[in-house]
Amino acid sequence: MVAAAERARPPLATRIASVLALAKYAALPRCLVRHISIALENGKLVMRFSHSPSLTGDLEHFQYDTFIARCGPRAWADAYVTFALKPTGLSIK
Repeated sequence: MVAAAERARPPLATRIASVLALAKYAALPRCLVRHISIALENGKLVMRFSHSPSLTGDLEHFQYDTFIARCGPRAWADAYVTFALKPTGLSIK
């Protein structure tokens, strides 16, 4: 049986590329998201929460400016992270 998350996910061939280069997402000003940091490590985006250092996850591109946070079995379920382009810069929805 296919999990609901896999059914909802479009096939790789139909996904739309991210709007910005990965390094631009990693340059998100810390003041906009306070307790979350985004870093580019080994060609992948990584999200970390300063209040819970064990909550660290790789951001896998989904489509456009939406990524899936894959945090492993001991953290939390996979979550969607969407970056919003605003006149003041990027923010996370």
